[in-house]
Amino acid sequence: CWRKEFKEQAPRVFTDKRNKKKLATSQGYEPGQSPDELKKIIGELTVQNEILKKVQGLLN
Repeated sequence: CWRKEFKEQAPRVFTDKRNKKKLATSQGYEPGQSPDELKKIIGELTVQNEILKKVQGLLN
């Protein structure tokens, strides 16, 4: 039955198999400026900021 086949294959059809960088570029984002990449950078900077605050607290 086609419905059974569709239910089994639908997730494969609707998943995005493109490279994330190519996807961001295709959506008009400059390299390094896609929302996912910016979230990663923000996370890294947040961790660095917390470490620096702790070090500053130890030095004072």
